[in-house]
Amino acid sequence: MQSIHGFAARKIYRHIDLNKVYEMIKNNVKTTNVISIDVRKSTGYILAEDVYSPFDRPAYDISHVDGYAIRYEDLSEASGEHVKFKIVKGINSRKAHKYEIGKGEAVFVETGYPLPRGADTVIPIEDTVLMEDYVMIPKKYRRGEHVFRKATDYKKGELIIKKGTRITPFMIKALLDLGIGEIKVYRKPCIIVYSVGDELVDEPFSNEEWKLPMSTKYLDRHVIEHYGGQVIDEIKLPDDPRTIASSIREELERADLLITIGGVSMGPKDHTWITLYEEFKPKYYWRGTKIHPARSLSGLIIGEKLVINQPGLHQSSFSALFFVIVPVINYLQGLTLEPNYPYTIARIKNDYINKKYINHYRLRPAKVSGEEAQIINAKGSYYLKPILESNGFIVLKPGIDHLKTGEPTRIYYFPPINHPQTYNVLW
Repeated sequence: MQSIHGFAARKIYRHIDLNKVYEMIKNNVKTTNVISIDVRKSTGYILAEDVYSPFDRPAYDISHVDGYAIRYEDLSEASGEHVKFKIVKGINSRKAHKYEIGKGEAVFVETGYPLPRGADTVIPIEDTVLMEDYVMIPKKYRRGEHVFRKATDYKKGELIIKKGTRITPFMIKALLDLGIGEIKVYRKPCIIVYSVGDELVDEPFSNEEWKLPMSTKYLDRHVIEHYGGQVIDEIKLPDDPRTIASSIREELERADLLITIGGVSMGPKDHTWITLYEEFKPKYYWRGTKIHPARSLSGLIIGEKLVINQPGLHQSSFSALFFVIVPVINYLQGLTLEPNYPYTIARIKNDYINKKYINHYRLRPAKVSGEEAQIINAKGSYYLKPILESNGFIVLKPGIDHLKTGEPTRIYYFPPINHPQTYNVLW
């Protein structure tokens, strides 16, 4: 019978630098394929091509108001405070560009529709006085008022949205208004999330039963979906090497990324990484990562499919999402493979010294208030409170062991987990 010591020795960590993990993935894992998609259904997809305007926008000079289109020279050259224009009747106010306006004429046009040919100014209807077949217009206006000139929004062939942009609802509106109904995007990666452990249940924690909830899969699912991934399955696995290996083998074909939660440490029931390593004997893999928390984060590349072994403890699970899982999801959609999150600059309230794991990237929760930030004592990976009390995070890069009071520091936000929690009221 194999000793626990011998079993553990085969699983020993060989922590590697985070940037080496990125390089391994970039060199051996392919991004998802490019597909064409209806613009109306493209929210959250990553654009796989530059998109250019197919025509001038606006295609004609158009009116900013409901009013009368005129030739400005007819207004400026006349005497008196008001000028009388003859109303041209029978003109479709939404197709006025088919008519060429004459001297002293006024044509009614609607907001957002073209002017008659030769007109260059529009007078709002509320500033005019109607007199049977004529309209009186004040001389206070300048040439070109209330007119959106042709091609002042976009010129034909002008870049609208760059490749690598995540499509937002307003982009959809803009593309449709520019006559674009289909775009090329990266297919959203299909992801399977495994929760590994005999002790896991899909219900809240009970002190009496001491069964652990599969809470991390819910954290992962919402983060994955926020960053454009599709969770196509959530599977619970026991602490059994044969079951772990067979399930991963069965699911490799239909997933772009597989994430296992738990079973990645050194204990006798931590079978996940060592089982997959021995079953598939991959050429590319890593065992432990120089990030803290989440030093046990490991992974394997099986064929061209990536399996990430996410630690189960709370802060470690979160750190794995921050440093590796979300960057991989972005990479699969054609983006760069580095953490890329919004941040603010705040001054540290108190000296912060952290000499442990000095050659690691270290993620620390922080509380931003105004222009200052307080680094929260993380206590250890088990604790939920430090993250719940934070509204941002600092990243200590390798070699950095000291932040001084008042030192300007980047505080990163990790949507959808946290956002700035101080807001300015508009009025």
